[in-house]
Amino acid sequence: MVDIHCHILPGVDDGPKDWSTTLEMCRMAINDGIQHIVATPHASPRYPYDRERHQASLEELQTKVPGLKFTLGCDFYVSYDNIDALVQNPQRYTIGQTRYLLAEFSDFGLPAQFKDQIFQLHYAGVTTVITHPERNPICTEYHDLTAQLVDMGCLIQITGDSLLGAWGRVARKAAEKYLGDGL
Repeated sequence: MVDIHCHILPGVDDGPKDWSTTLEMCRMAINDGIQHIVATPHASPRYPYDRERHQASLEELQTKVPGLKFTLGCDFYVSYDNIDALVQNPQRYTIGQTRYLLAEFSDFGLPAQFKDQIFQLHYAGVTTVITHPERNPICTEYHDLTAQLVDMGCLIQITGDSLLGAWGRVARKAAEKYLGDGL
């Protein structure tokens, strides 16, 4: 099993604060049957993305936990400021050497121009994976909107805890509906 969205690097953004927590997370992942983790530090105005520093940390993690495979990606916060940087260098933000990009919108809504932003991402040659749409009130209220994103070529990534109810009833119902509809 592959965890494609994990804030596992220590001392980075809102992930674990130290190596002992990171190593405990790895132990738990192994116990859950996970064999491959994509480390996804944020790339946002609040958390600047330093791929070289994150890669060095990931390489250190690989030496500490040889039982797991690790790849670097990011949790890319979609904004016009960020998109310019992505268009100039998409491989800086994608998962490993792939064209897949985890794209995060606000948990509070969507900008009016979000479809234009998606087109810009696709124009840059990436396949957009929308992270946790079940936690976005616009996506949960207007289920067809998420289906439109999939029709535009996006993939969606549901947070496992949403299916368990950890993000509330609305997120759980939306995640179940996305799964049930094959999104």
